[in-house]
Amino acid sequence: MEITSFLASEGKRSSKPHNLSLFLALEILTYCARLHAYRIRHYVSHNNILQNLAPLYSHPAKEIRLAMLRFFRALVGNKDESLNKYIVTHKLFDEVVGLLKAARRDSLMQSALLEMFDFIHKESIKTLVVHLMETYKDVFAEPRFARLGPFSNIRIKYEQLTAPGAEESKAAEEPLSQYRGEGYNNTV
Repeated sequence: MEITSFLASEGKRSSKPHNLSLFLALEILTYCARLHAYRIRHYVSHNNILQNLAPLYSHPAKEIRLAMLRFFRALVGNKDESLNKYIVTHKLFDEVVGLLKAARRDSLMQSALLEMFDFIHKESIKTLVVHLMETYKDVFAEPRFARLGPFSNIRIKYEQLTAPGAEESKAAEEPLSQYRGEGYNNTV
């Protein structure tokens, strides 16, 4: 049985044994995402894993929603540009932002979401920063999100990345030592 069909069938039930099997399957996917970045990229993109698992963001059990978010965070944490483009083209942040809107009183869910957005800002993942600000600018501008650090930091990072001359200034900041060999001597 393929894992996506298993997860789809298990996601419709909500008893404790089924939730446990669903949780463990998501944990295995998360483990694979962390240890096998190249292979998980191929597996996720060719089997539409994230689209098939998207309904799990609205699962009644909080631990399933958190496990799904942990899997998504592990994929983002790989910093794989082609996987990031896949996430952007298939609008896979829609469910995550929907989860953010729904997590009003859920501190654990809010903390996990804030950590993921903070990671995207700190690692300066350009594809995701640009996509988040161009697509969800109105959501991030809401008063309850605007005052939070990760969203204002993503806005600032977006302005830095899209400012005219951003590519030239980034190239000017790179040290020349990376172009020199180990034994390069500055003396003539």
